[in-house]
Amino acid sequence: MSNVTLFVPLENGTTMMVPPDMEDAQSEKQEGERKYGDVKFADPANGKYPIDTEEHIRAAWNYIHKGKDADKYSPDKLAAIKSRIVSAWKEKIEKSGPPEAREDAMAENENEERKREEREDAARRDAEGERMTKVIMDAMEKRFDAFAKRLDAMEADSSRRDAGEKKREEEDCSRGDGESEEEYNRRCDAEEEEERKREDSRKREDARRRDSEEERKREDARRRDAEEARKREDAARREDAVSHAELKREVDRLRNLMLKQPSDDDRNALAAIRDRISHVAAYYDDAVPTPLPGETPLAFRRRAISKYQPKSKNFKSIDLASITDAEAFDAIEAVIIQDAVAAA
Repeated sequence: MSNVTLFVPLENGTTMMVPPDMEDAQSEKQEGERKYGDVKFADPANGKYPIDTEEHIRAAWNYIHKGKDADKYSPDKLAAIKSRIVSAWKEKIEKSGPPEAREDAMAENENEERKREEREDAARRDAEGERMTKVIMDAMEKRFDAFAKRLDAMEADSSRRDAGEKKREEEDCSRGDGESEEEYNRRCDAEEEEERKREDSRKREDARRRDSEEERKREDARRRDAEEARKREDAARREDAVSHAELKREVDRLRNLMLKQPSDDDRNALAAIRDRISHVAAYYDDAVPTPLPGETPLAFRRRAISKYQPKSKNFKSIDLASITDAEAFDAIEAVIIQDAVAAA
């Protein structure tokens, strides 16, 4: 067994971590202590990456950033190892730590500052929205109160008219004592005319009441439309803020990749990969791929060999990203190149 953590792909799409053999880990730790003596290690469990001198600290920082070393650890263990190296660097070399660690800290500070600004902007927008909603609701409440008072007055007036009308209906338009027929007819005609006027007045009042009710309903509809429009506008602003933040994070990530220069070992590894791929590319008149800015050697190997992976009968369907063991990947890459050459 080798002291390497393997990630095995499962049928359900997940991966299973296979820990290294504990006896091998103990042997490796003893070998590290025998080689370097009783010193501090960034990986004390395995006796790797001594951090007792400046030379050892710089070497440890360089090796832990290589894919073949970093891929052996889980994210938490890798972060702990890097933290021990940074602490040793600050103690023995430079208080500010490695340049890459400072860049990571600056990027983290920028992210925190951006998140804080986004939270403050969201809080300001929410506060402004609540204030505007309160102003609108207060104004509408005042208008509703005034409208209700007018309706109450109109209903009271209508009740009084109805009561008077009922009383008049109960009165008999009978001919009085000593009243001539002509006087009686004039009086009845006058009462009928007065009744018609009162009926017309009631109809007009009812029409005004219906118009007021319709106006109130339209006002409610306008208020609801205004509230919905405000909510849609707030949602659009929040969505624009999230999109802007995501775009800025992606730009920052790409900028960091562009600024990060590969080490000499990475350049040599990338050149060796291009040399291997050029052998099979010549059979297909293909251009030899070029590493992208910030692309690791392992990522470049996966991308370069994936073009010829369909030519391999045994490995055309395998997920290259799931292969993290260096020796296993070397063997698979060799078979794919051999099959691609044979197919050509």
